[in-house]
Amino acid sequence: MNKIVVIIVIIVLGHIGYNFFNKDSENKNLNEKSILICYGDSLTAGYGAPIGKSYPDYLQSKLKLKVINKGVSGDTTISALERFKVDVLDYNPDVVIVELGANDLIQGVDLSKTKNNLNYIVDELINRKIRVYIVKFYGDQLIFNILKNNSKKEFDKFFKELEDKNDVYLIKDIWKGIWGKHMSDSIHPDEIGYEKMGKIYLKELRPIMKKNRLIIGE
Repeated sequence: MNKIVVIIVIIVLGHIGYNFFNKDSENKNLNEKSILICYGDSLTAGYGAPIGKSYPDYLQSKLKLKVINKGVSGDTTISALERFKVDVLDYNPDVVIVELGANDLIQGVDLSKTKNNLNYIVDELINRKIRVYIVKFYGDQLIFNILKNNSKKEFDKFFKELEDKNDVYLIKDIWKGIWGKHMSDSIHPDEIGYEKMGKIYLKELRPIMKKNRLIIGE
């Protein structure tokens, strides 16, 4: 009996280890013709900053591949899903950053609906061998502004579940050094804030971009 338990444990650990060390196994190699789509709401659109100063604009200034901004202010996961095919899938992207969920919370969308929509989006991208970055849209600074404690716990658990999927990477702390300091209003960054946010995104993208020699000047 003990031998059987040991064998099962070894198999399970081996499977976990395989997924951990092979998270990139099914992804395409990137080159200068590759496409990165930033798919989200006002934080992606760059609301509150001058035109050309969103975080996707910052990424484009640092990367050799094509960066496409598909952020729409006010989008929930429901409205974003309606444009998912046209704004994302039809471009046949290689990398997609998904930054959605804040407006669901603000507009009172049921959490189960938000989860279902994000799971659908992420799974569709994974099935197409697209590298996915999912953005944790909130930080500790926002807890008392729009997130109740129970909601935060549920979102934390959900984002962890998304991160555990193969070829999905979690981007967090996007508000670090920004919230309350570099704001255009109560919930959006200003020009400096978006630049700082862009640097946070670039830090998370750096491993795959550096591997493929797609960082300008490096």
